[in-house]
Amino acid sequence: MSYDLSLYLRRAAAPFASFSGPGWQVVTHGPLGVEDEDIPPEHLAVIGARRQLWQIHIEGARPPEALDRLQALLDAALADHKAVLVDEQTGSYQTSRKSGPLLPAQREPEAAPPLGPSLRLYFSAPVPPPNATTLPYALEGKGWAFRFEGPRLLTSGQIPPAHRAAAGGRLHMWQVTVEGALDAHRQDRLEVLLASVLHTHDAVLIDEAAERFVTARDSGPLASAAWLSQQQPGELSFFFEDADAFHPSRAAAFLSALAEHLPQALPRRFGPWEPLQGKVEGRDLSELARAWEDTPDLLLKAATPFGHIFCSLLTTKALEGYHPDHFIRRDCVVGRISFELRPKAFTDPALIEAIIAFMPQAAEITGAFYAELRQGECPQRSWFWRGLPPGPARALLLGPPYTALWPEAAALGTELPGGRLLLRTRPGQPELPEPPAALLMPPPAPFGSPARSETAITFPFPPPATA
Repeated sequence: MSYDLSLYLRRAAAPFASFSGPGWQVVTHGPLGVEDEDIPPEHLAVIGARRQLWQIHIEGARPPEALDRLQALLDAALADHKAVLVDEQTGSYQTSRKSGPLLPAQREPEAAPPLGPSLRLYFSAPVPPPNATTLPYALEGKGWAFRFEGPRLLTSGQIPPAHRAAAGGRLHMWQVTVEGALDAHRQDRLEVLLASVLHTHDAVLIDEAAERFVTARDSGPLASAAWLSQQQPGELSFFFEDADAFHPSRAAAFLSALAEHLPQALPRRFGPWEPLQGKVEGRDLSELARAWEDTPDLLLKAATPFGHIFCSLLTTKALEGYHPDHFIRRDCVVGRISFELRPKAFTDPALIEAIIAFMPQAAEITGAFYAELRQGECPQRSWFWRGLPPGPARALLLGPPYTALWPEAAALGTELPGGRLLLRTRPGQPELPEPPAALLMPPPAPFGSPARSETAITFPFPPPATA
């Protein structure tokens, strides 16, 4: 399996030489002086005036230590030479200060394609749909018809993610369906009508088939999946069995480690409810530590690019407040600490490295059997554990008993104290492997279901009813 990277520099420097090992090699070629016509258009937008190119080819099965070495060499090149690294496999770029998706190259304006069969119009205020009296032709004929449904008031969550940036907060929507084949005359007349609506009501038209948006002044493609993924907030989560052991004896140690190794995520406000009244002054954590000792599920909030810090700590004392037949006692309950991250956190490579470096320390303090950094929401919520979460994580940490149940992970990650493993994305390994299907949490039970939520096929913890 091969992998290619492009490293652009201002001057003809030599960042590092090729290196290899049994069954793999990292080959560098350069520096090559390149002209604009030699550079992919999507690279031009991010490399600035850099016209010295190093090509990096990675071949074979790369062990973690080889990827660690490559990452260190690339980080040094980005910092020392103010270089730009382009990874075409993931469609992204990176500098020493930021990273992000490559944007599609700008093309010459083209004639607008014919309208598709499914259209949406978004408005800031409700507007009645057209009817036969407002159209210069009938709403239907032999073999064709227009269907206007609306106006509907939507919530932001009901608007498809690819539409939200173009819709710009407009929540009133018509659904326009074009049935059958339109001749050129009817197509033109429909476009004239829609253009008038866009101009009169400052609306946005979404052509779902063509994946394009149109306004009275602009048009273009809808946001790509890669771009949308870059706009998602994220989470850093730790899961551990013994909430009693963590709280309160290890909570102060957790805060101290956070202050020392990841101060950006240190809580600045805290309290038992919103709005948070407690405030951390400077580096004095004593008042926060006392409040957390009194209230295990204390609400915490850090400064941007972090957000809320959720503490789901169902201690034995807290569990005593629930009836013996309460549904909580029928589920596998674990401790969880989860940090919110704003989307811009994922554009700062140095911050991501600091977060990943903090994960082993935090796992050691909490006794975590699983931790992850993910751009998106972790499927595991609150106290409940049902199996390893699916989906793309930026980094994940496995502890016993999962290291024994997923032995193949040892060849993909870095060994840590306490029998833990750290797996992370990096150049040459842009995606982490999906855990074995038998270890994955199943989809959640339907809302209102009386049955206990199911667990993974292979579940290493005692059944909750007998724990």
